[in-house]
Amino acid sequence: MWVVISGPPGTSKNKIAEILIKYGFEYLSHRVLPNDDKSVFDRELGYLVDRAVNQIDIERRPKSKIVTVRSFWDFDVYGRVLSKRTVLSPGEYEILKTHVYEPFLEVLKPPDFFIFLNCQDKMASFNRMMLESNVINQEYFFDLVDAYDEFRGKLTVPVIEVEHGSNVEDVMSQVEFGLSSIASTGVATETIWSKGVFK
Repeated sequence: MWVVISGPPGTSKNKIAEILIKYGFEYLSHRVLPNDDKSVFDRELGYLVDRAVNQIDIERRPKSKIVTVRSFWDFDVYGRVLSKRTVLSPGEYEILKTHVYEPFLEVLKPPDFFIFLNCQDKMASFNRMMLESNVINQEYFFDLVDAYDEFRGKLTVPVIEVEHGSNVEDVMSQVEFGLSSIASTGVATETIWSKGVFK
């Protein structure tokens, strides 16, 4: 079983991954870390390749319980927002989209389900990030939240939705309820491998 934890920055995705480790999941971290010395193009290319490699590795371990924070498909959010804000030039975005992202869309198998962190109160989440010294431009953050809302609406695989800002007990009860629902309905079976991630 493979679960992806997704959602806007600052929504406690890593904390949920840590909780799932206690439930027997293996946390598979991405090897490419943010590097201020790299161009945005190089960084996004690194993320795409690293996440594709990770996901191919996960496919080879069908009996493992694995959790990742973010996935290859997060480029659907970041690529569009960075292009909209001209941090990625139109040419750079097209190269990443047409030569790396789109070719893998039909090849990479989707996770069994997503845990998606909603961010209903954007300002509260932004302020919480600033208190934790996670500095990010406010408009950029709001653009990412909006893009993740759209991303969530396109997902076809089962999704457990969790409201950011809930306490740990509430988060785990939401996750546990979602896991039981998915198990009882049988939607997280191998039949979903024939589907894509998006509608």
